[in-house]
Amino acid sequence: MRAFDVILKGLDSFDPDERRASVEAIVKFGDREGVIEKLIGLLRDKDKGVRDAVAQSLLSIASDFEGMKKKIVESVCELMCFDDIGLKNLSSELLVKLGEDAVPSLLSLANHEDKDIRKMAIDVLGLIGDEKTEDFLIGKLNDPDPNVVVSVIEALGNVGGGKTVEFLIDSFEKFEFAQIQIVESLGKIAERFHGGEFLKLIHEFLINLFDQVDDPILKGAIVESLGKVGDKSLVDFLINLVNDKNKAIQKMAVISIVKICSRDGCNFKSNRHFFKFFFQRAKEIFYNSDDTSFKIDLLKFLSKWCDFDEVKGFLINVFLTSFDEVSSVAFDIIKSDAEKFISYALNDSSITGDKFVKLIGEIFYAKREILIDLGEEIKNVIAERILSVFDLVSPNEKVLIFEVLPFLSPDAFAKALPYFQKDPVVRIYLT
Repeated sequence: MRAFDVILKGLDSFDPDERRASVEAIVKFGDREGVIEKLIGLLRDKDKGVRDAVAQSLLSIASDFEGMKKKIVESVCELMCFDDIGLKNLSSELLVKLGEDAVPSLLSLANHEDKDIRKMAIDVLGLIGDEKTEDFLIGKLNDPDPNVVVSVIEALGNVGGGKTVEFLIDSFEKFEFAQIQIVESLGKIAERFHGGEFLKLIHEFLINLFDQVDDPILKGAIVESLGKVGDKSLVDFLINLVNDKNKAIQKMAVISIVKICSRDGCNFKSNRHFFKFFFQRAKEIFYNSDDTSFKIDLLKFLSKWCDFDEVKGFLINVFLTSFDEVSSVAFDIIKSDAEKFISYALNDSSITGDKFVKLIGEIFYAKREILIDLGEEIKNVIAERILSVFDLVSPNEKVLIFEVLPFLSPDAFAKALPYFQKDPVVRIYLT
């Protein structure tokens, strides 16, 4: 039996592992008759592993066989018309990944007689983000279904430009049910076109709107979008909102100030008392947020305030307790003025011996010249501190101390060498 026939037969196996393996293997035969239809059918397989494999195989075939793209797109679009919500969602995810190749079919679905299908098609168009769909979507603001209109407004936030800005502002009173979405989309457009000529229009509209509305949720959305406008002249206005009685507005004011000042720099005028209050609010948001972008923005903002011990301690803690891009940004700030941060860490009782060793070790491994170029006095203090905790730290940290010490204090290393040589961890390391 030929390989293709064996694989095709495996797609009908009772064993989900065999079905999944066959789905993966059939990619190289993606242009054969009946393959796409078979895979589309398997998107309804009861086994999630098989469904995921089918989705990936369809994407691979679309990439490897240019002539099959249109057929795959049309077949997946047809699945969006089924009642099965799981199948609809999987189809939507696939179409987003297929990108601009899916746009023509989605434009057709966006005019479907079923309002739910129209809405889903527009949601996908927004996620794909093809700016060439702006005029079509502006036209769909006249859709008779409010939920579809909300999706259109959200999609325009991802694809629209100056023309969209004018339509959304002019439509604000008309679409009372979507005013928050209009404000959010204006913010997205402002962020995408940072420095664009129509940002002044968004700026003025949002500032005037803030004074006109009472809804705290809408006010919070306005403040968030003002942060995305990014105009440094807004900082004083936003500072006044940090003490707003509404916690949501307070939070968005802090986030917006951080975004503006980290991106463009700004003259954030503050006395020590206000900065401590602001910093405390920002830390609370940081520790309760999954938004990596905000976390990085906050660290960049704080890099200008490293004379405050609270900031040094926070940055060191972020570096020592995280293992991601946020930690990397914190470490870059620490390295830029290492002596200042090390001096602080030597006097902060919350930075225990193992944490201090990790800090020194990471600086050493990243760029040992930073430690070598420190003054002799602070190098001797560091050497004394790491030696004092040698028996208390992990094996890896013992090795680290052994490697770092000669660069800090050759004399201290020479005195400690006989003791090091008796330690089993060091002896293993030396062999």
